[in-house]
Amino acid sequence: MSKSNSNKWSTSGILIYLVQFARVITLFWLLMYPVVLLLQILDLTAISIFKLDMTVHLQGLNSYYEFYEQQYPLMHNQVVTLEFTPLGYPMENKWLYYLAYIMQIGLYAAIFYGLTLIKNILSSLKQNNPWDEENSSRLRIISYLLLIAFPYMYSIDWLAYLIAQELSLPTKIHLVPPFFPEWSLLIAGFIVLLVAHLFKQGTRIYEEQKLTI
Repeated sequence: MSKSNSNKWSTSGILIYLVQFARVITLFWLLMYPVVLLLQILDLTAISIFKLDMTVHLQGLNSYYEFYEQQYPLMHNQVVTLEFTPLGYPMENKWLYYLAYIMQIGLYAAIFYGLTLIKNILSSLKQNNPWDEENSSRLRIISYLLLIAFPYMYSIDWLAYLIAQELSLPTKIHLVPPFFPEWSLLIAGFIVLLVAHLFKQGTRIYEEQKLTI
């Protein structure tokens, strides 16, 4: 075995280990979130592991503002993103929180599925079989997951905005609608889709060369 092949196998093994570790963490949260949600619905716990983000306009000058035990330095007309949970506050539309919570569970499920596809791709690389026909399909599915995540996460941001509107916020905090989605997800989705297409063409050429030998 050449030195380059040895390095490639070693790199693939390390990447597989890291992806497996990420899958374990994701699976833990994927199982924990529904349990905590059920306990919250039954009013058996006040524990919150699900935090929402809201973009706010903070008014102040050279001071610190404390929000949910987090200190933020205030500059004049500063726009920041704060983490919050509506638990413990009266809400007319509590179903919005539950909907955002369930969507977060779906997001973890998609991440776990995507990591599984990445693990399978790395396994084929470790077996010195990069032109496996399944790899292009796996990459295409990953690209679809990223493209779907773009409006999906943007919807969660809007739910967080609607939920935050029901809270009694201090006078120095003014809510800002989530006008800026995660464009990086959309760009990453198209890039992976392009790579999937290149993989498909490379696999086709590889299979044709095998037939001519």
